[in-house]
Amino acid sequence: MWIKSLSLRNFRNYRELEWEPSSGINLLKGPNAAGKTNLLEALYFVLCGRSFRTSREEEVVRTGEATALVKGKVATAWGEIETEVRFRNKTKLLLYQGKPASRRDFPGEKVVLLFRPEDLLVVTGTPAERRALFDRILAKLVPGYEEVLTRYRRALEQRNALLRLPGEREEELEIWTEALVSSGALLYRLRVEGLGLIGPLTSSFYRELVGKRLVLRYATSAVSPTRDKPFTEQFAKALSASAEKERVLGQTLVGPHRDDFLFVVEGEDLRYKGSRGEVRAAVLALRLAEAELLEKITKERTIFFLDDVFSEFDPQRRRALISYLEGRQSFVTSAEPELKLPGRTFFIEQGRLRADDY
Repeated sequence: MWIKSLSLRNFRNYRELEWEPSSGINLLKGPNAAGKTNLLEALYFVLCGRSFRTSREEEVVRTGEATALVKGKVATAWGEIETEVRFRNKTKLLLYQGKPASRRDFPGEKVVLLFRPEDLLVVTGTPAERRALFDRILAKLVPGYEEVLTRYRRALEQRNALLRLPGEREEELEIWTEALVSSGALLYRLRVEGLGLIGPLTSSFYRELVGKRLVLRYATSAVSPTRDKPFTEQFAKALSASAEKERVLGQTLVGPHRDDFLFVVEGEDLRYKGSRGEVRAAVLALRLAEAELLEKITKERTIFFLDDVFSEFDPQRRRALISYLEGRQSFVTSAEPELKLPGRTFFIEQGRLRADDY
């Protein structure tokens, strides 16, 4: 799959744009605030029908204008398709092949791999940041994951709301506790299954990049299931043990929403022992493994969106990434004037784009 053309009108700082990107690497160079990430966002709309930057999508309409348009043509294994997103008066209309559509009709959620600078911080960041990244990845790779995650979050939200209410609501609390345990057990199983898929491939890429052994480890919060004591039983017991404290604090203290994903290299947790290069290589290995698995699932080539991440890698990792990108459409933004990549180069300034091939 690759994007053949992009048309913009009144999108962010682009008044009007007609562009036919390369089917290979597209290097988008320019100073900060020139519109490089805005262009990535527009391309993301073409594929996914939504923004990766904001939930307030009316923000994409150019200042002083009432409407905006994003339109693109995409080559797929089953033929060429056209998608369109129209913005007017804080409303958004999605069109697929010229007809009103929903985001489900857009082709890109399982084909696009978006890689941003903040992703590189996930290894040493908070457990919540690691969970968010792995949840996004596993939702693409594991059938049913997103549905189970949604069910768990709803049960958690309802249970926490009851814990914060004064007075006794024991029957209702018990109902949502049971829902939390059942959906939590499924979520745990799917996370373990997902790590079984992506872990070995991540380890393989990491060994190529660094020459060391990396293991992805799932760390549960106060629950360590065994054959004799399955997750459901242990989770229920852990909730019972923390019940009094939960009522005081008004929140659920154990469960998959408190779990963590760890990057362990040669037995050492990268959060505490890894060098800057090793940490970045671990995230790169994870995302390359994600792309490899997605291609097996979708039978389509992954489209890479790399937003200002090349500057974070040393020459060895850059070469490895470039080697992987060859043969795949990719959009690479950079503020480095001297950066050169195979493929085509475009220069962006003040919402204008021009070919800058050398």
